[in-house]
Amino acid sequence: MLLNWQGRHFMEINHSRITSYEIADYMIRTKSLLSAKELAAILEKEHPHLDVDKRDVYLRLKAIAVSKYSSVLIDDSTRPRRFQIHSLNPEFFRRSRAPRRFDEKLQNELYMTQDEKERREHQPWVMARQLFNKVARQHRHYGNATSARI
Repeated sequence: MLLNWQGRHFMEINHSRITSYEIADYMIRTKSLLSAKELAAILEKEHPHLDVDKRDVYLRLKAIAVSKYSSVLIDDSTRPRRFQIHSLNPEFFRRSRAPRRFDEKLQNELYMTQDEKERREHQPWVMARQLFNKVARQHRHYGNATSARI
């Protein structure tokens, strides 16, 4: 079993971290202005079965704060920063869990390697050169035939 730097079991069978949902749920219910450290201490008491890390809570609060789906007050006048979540659109959670749906053409382009992309971008030039060469050959062939007949 692996141990983290604090000596706690790092990889437990039921290991689960706090999610943005629990953080947002508590913050919206209480409407309180809290720092990440204070919130982590409260959530640790409320959810003893979850792994609550102060840094993880802070990063999730920042992600919620910058989201276009949230209304958050950030108090920058004090250190550490304090957050108050007024509202959060459920779309915030949906976008992170739902698989992104792209059309097949765009999805194929996203999965291409750099060589495949270069070949695909080079392909119109190759086709244009082949077409030009074919036209030039036909012009030479028919040009010679008409001059020989005259």
